[in-house]
Amino acid sequence: MASPQQKAFCVLEFAKTNSVFTVQRAFRRRFGINPPCPKNIRRWFRQFQESGCLCKGKSPGRPRVSEEQVARIRAAFERSPRKSTNRASRELAIPQSTVWRVLTVRLHLKPYRLQLVQALTNDDKRKRMEFCDSMLEMMEDETFISRLIFSEHERDSPKVNVFRAVSQDKDMLGFLTLSIVLVFKITNKNTTFRKLDLFPSSGEGKLLFNLALCAWPARSPDLTVCDFFLWGYVKDHVYVPPLPTNLDDLKHRITTAINSVHRDMLIRAWEEFSYRIDVARAAGGGHIEHL
Repeated sequence: MASPQQKAFCVLEFAKTNSVFTVQRAFRRRFGINPPCPKNIRRWFRQFQESGCLCKGKSPGRPRVSEEQVARIRAAFERSPRKSTNRASRELAIPQSTVWRVLTVRLHLKPYRLQLVQALTNDDKRKRMEFCDSMLEMMEDETFISRLIFSEHERDSPKVNVFRAVSQDKDMLGFLTLSIVLVFKITNKNTTFRKLDLFPSSGEGKLLFNLALCAWPARSPDLTVCDFFLWGYVKDHVYVPPLPTNLDDLKHRITTAINSVHRDMLIRAWEEFSYRIDVARAAGGGHIEHL
């Protein structure tokens, strides 16, 4: 690449001689290197005549993708989120690099590859089918769903184990809060929590005993309200900037998040559970999260 001094020399020599060959010979004698090609000498001379400068002009850059094309790309992936960028490029007649750039920069979407991290064996599918059949049979009793309680515990930090239980009845929200307080106290005493025998209720200090327990099929978070609804909802409200800095703050956020669950949300979650049971049975006991 020629330096600004070399370009200026070529322009001045060409202005005096009007011969690129004479300029090349003079350039070789002056700098002792191979001279630029005739095309470049003429281009530099024209540039100096037009702008009075030999500086390199600023590149116009890549043309901006129109809003119409952005809308077409968005609509294509809203219809088929699993579509590849290569396929979308062919269908929309837009370069693949443009499709990728619009998805990541303009639409702020992130690529992912769906993986089954909890693979189901044939025995798992059989047990899931049996579970779905059993649930559908029990759901024939209209009061069954209202009496169904999901319970589970999760470690939100190395020092806090959170037990959560949820039912369709709004009165169980107080039950959730009291349960969390109970487990916090047990955790602070460094006692391992293995089984909850007493369920504090929201009514006048009464306790619920002898609840019928039902074993859920293994590797089936898609069939548990705590997994497909409650855990995600709570974490979305707990782990938001600024993040909790101590255990008291973490406990307060968890309790506040659970108290914000209202009856309409629980009813929709139970309707979703009933729907998932039907879909899982139709899928032969297979995974249904991708449907």
